[in-house]
Amino acid sequence: MLKSDPKPRTAPGVVVLLVLVIAALLAWMAYQQGLFQRQDRLFVGVPDAAGMAQGMPVTTRGVVIGSVRAISLPAAPSGAQGARVELGIARDFMAQIAKGTRARLVQDNTTGKPAIDLVPPRGGAQPVASGEVLAFERGRDGGLIVQEMQAALMPVIADARK
Repeated sequence: MLKSDPKPRTAPGVVVLLVLVIAALLAWMAYQQGLFQRQDRLFVGVPDAAGMAQGMPVTTRGVVIGSVRAISLPAAPSGAQGARVELGIARDFMAQIAKGTRARLVQDNTTGKPAIDLVPPRGGAQPVASGEVLAFERGRDGGLIVQEMQAALMPVIADARK
């Protein structure tokens, strides 16, 4: 009488190979997210964090140089207003960020998603140091521009109707 083995055996090598493939995939995904990249911190004080989120890109001159690491509110008893945005900037780019650089909330031209753009000052200046606080200016979005144009054109349209 022949006896057949009902449970097929899985070779231990296949399991080890599968674990290694999964580990390599996770490491590659972490590398793509910039988790292994050395970063310096810069801060931006903003009146409100509307439109900002952790992980959003930080750009300068069209190049992604980092991301928003954290957004925090001031301690309740301090009475301070606004929020503090922590930026993680790749160390390779810190030398190109000059003192007097302003942070601006913009819409990315390629994806349409919000980003923080660092606008350098005119003329040369010393580079910022890690941990410095940058000034913030809210960029004009399309809706605000349309409203301004409408307000400017309303008197012209009213005169043309007369």
